[in-house]
Amino acid sequence: MTDRIARRTRPAVLLAALSLAVGCTAAPAEDPAPTTRGVEQSPAPVDCSVARCIALTYDDGPGANTDRLLRILDEHHAPATFFVLGHKVAAGHDTLRTMTEQGHQIGAHGFSHARFTELSDAQLAEELARTNEVIEQATGVRPQIFRPPYGAYDARVAARTPMPLVLWDVGSNDTRDQDPQKLVKTVISQARPGSIVLMHEHNDSTVRAAAPLIRSLRKAGFTLVRIEDLFAGTEMRDGQAYTRREDGSARRG
Repeated sequence: MTDRIARRTRPAVLLAALSLAVGCTAAPAEDPAPTTRGVEQSPAPVDCSVARCIALTYDDGPGANTDRLLRILDEHHAPATFFVLGHKVAAGHDTLRTMTEQGHQIGAHGFSHARFTELSDAQLAEELARTNEVIEQATGVRPQIFRPPYGAYDARVAARTPMPLVLWDVGSNDTRDQDPQKLVKTVISQARPGSIVLMHEHNDSTVRAAAPLIRSLRKAGFTLVRIEDLFAGTEMRDGQAYTRREDGSARRG
């Protein structure tokens, strides 16, 4: 190719071309910097009193499937809320940091997955304090919401919980049914604007259902949001239980 250029080009032009080629090959190409896409950012905050919002929530992590679930959520720019267990957080600091970096919300789920209605006042306080402490140590952010294990709470538990209690109105049944397609159908059949979906990230079938569930919900016109986005514009009170958002306001469970 160089001989053909020489026959058609004057020496001065050939010299400039060769100099440019040498300059281009001398500098090695740099690898692109790694990026974390995370949650898709809208030009303006979503108004869930108007939009068809729905919140995907995952309990009982972090665990062996969490990183895989986070990759799927990241690929689909899908936000979620994770209610994590304190005793698992100590071994999963990097995972929790990834959650926050990708824009997900982290809530407390107790330290040991105990049934709070069976704990003494002192045990209840310790469960909450230890969980909040390890989450804050791992992420730099103190959790603002709490989901009682098994959804078990009563007036005493509510009165002694210094955070809103977030329950759900859409049960995926993923601890009973290990079929991703069935999970998607179950959630879609119950989903309404303002719904909160309960899932468990330790189930392999739940992780495999994540992508088709996201696609199905969006096809049905839903906007995926975190709990804090779902209730934005409303006053979430400590010790109050919330199952969903409806008509622009929080409804008690």
